[in-house]
Amino acid sequence: MVAASWYVKVIIAAEARGVACLILVIPTKESVYWHLARDVLSKEERTELERLAVQETLVRDKILVFLEQEGIHFLDLLPSMRQAAEHTTLYPEHADGHPLGAGYRVIAMEIQRRLQELGLH
Repeated sequence: MVAASWYVKVIIAAEARGVACLILVIPTKESVYWHLARDVLSKEERTELERLAVQETLVRDKILVFLEQEGIHFLDLLPSMRQAAEHTTLYPEHADGHPLGAGYRVIAMEIQRRLQELGLH
């Protein structure tokens, strides 16, 4: 993980200067909706989405383990985004993977919560 070691160096340098860092682990639209969509998709769509979800989970898990091992403050947004997706439209229906205002609101609220939890507010 060459890139990961670079990020650690940047975070150490920032924190040495009194700058707190919080890494956001932002899920894709597909991972947020996978648990809701898998039962309503066609077999072909479900197979493709499952492949993406499995790959993202593998990468996400490696990132989370790395951040934890390095003692880096982070915020995994997948649980809160999935919970909000149960009752709120977080992403547009078309292929754009960027959240709508409601999605960014969930992200902002989670950042605020995590900063308070870490005493960085």
